[in-house]
Amino acid sequence: MVNCPLASIPSSICAGAALVVLLAAAWTPLLALAGVSATRSRPLNLLAVRQLYGLNGLLWILLVLAGVGGLLMAMPPLPEGASPVNGEFLGLEGYAWWHGPQRVWIGVMLAGGLGEIVLSFVLACSWKRLRPKSAALWCCTALLVVLPVAVGVAGQRAFWPLPIPLDGPMLSAGVLMILCGLGVCAATGLIWLLARRNRDAFGRDYYAFAARRYARIAGWIAMVTLLGLMALLVLMLPLMSGLPLTPETVSLAALRDSVSAAVLRLPERVWLVPALLVAPLLAELAFVLIVRDAVPMRRKPAMLCGWLCLVLTVMLFTQLLSGLM
Repeated sequence: MVNCPLASIPSSICAGAALVVLLAAAWTPLLALAGVSATRSRPLNLLAVRQLYGLNGLLWILLVLAGVGGLLMAMPPLPEGASPVNGEFLGLEGYAWWHGPQRVWIGVMLAGGLGEIVLSFVLACSWKRLRPKSAALWCCTALLVVLPVAVGVAGQRAFWPLPIPLDGPMLSAGVLMILCGLGVCAATGLIWLLARRNRDAFGRDYYAFAARRYARIAGWIAMVTLLGLMALLVLMLPLMSGLPLTPETVSLAALRDSVSAAVLRLPERVWLVPALLVAPLLAELAFVLIVRDAVPMRRKPAMLCGWLCLVLTVMLFTQLLSGLM
């Protein structure tokens, strides 16, 4: 086994960081497809699509690296005395998954991720040639959406069943997490604008257009996330206190007792509740500042603050849910 300093980082933090990248990577092709399909302000939308191709490729590089790292650090080794089924290959014969049915599906996942990287950067480099050809541009961008679906199906076949009870509040938490991913993706688009401004130099009109669009999307999602978290935390209080979720435990009198029980049962995680409400609120205020500014690209601290707050929301939410599983 390879000793890696990342192994000392708590698994919930690693899972939260990987989930942030996964959510942004899942939504980026959809934003690009929406830009290709848009007819209003089409030239500016296509410039945004060009930048989203590069961002998508970068996010998938991070995902593939995180996936490979997870396979090497988190997957169980082959038990001593077990007879290997497959031959040696880059030292992977020491892992149990290399000799099981997971091997094929993990290979499909990695191949799909590499395909997403290659296609994203090819589209970014050949964007000027494809721009006049609407049908070809639309089909190539749609392929960017299909590939992650194939990767997700392969992941389900490789690691199902997941150790997560997908019912009741947990299902609502998953839906809210996926929706929050759109906000993280849009906020990441703002940071990408800052990173690529001098290199791409698409003009002041484009950057004002793109910054307001991403900030508007991220702002609406931050507001929905805040309201959803307020409702979801009320439903999750019985779970945090170790009580079954019934109409009796959701009453006002029972909720007061649930808060006391949750503080006693999960004292190290209670601070996550106010932090989960403050983070999207600060993100919403930051994105409002960007949208209302005549020159939104001047609001660099607000862009960074909004992005950090949404990322923190996902990571805190992951930390809270990990204590309930």
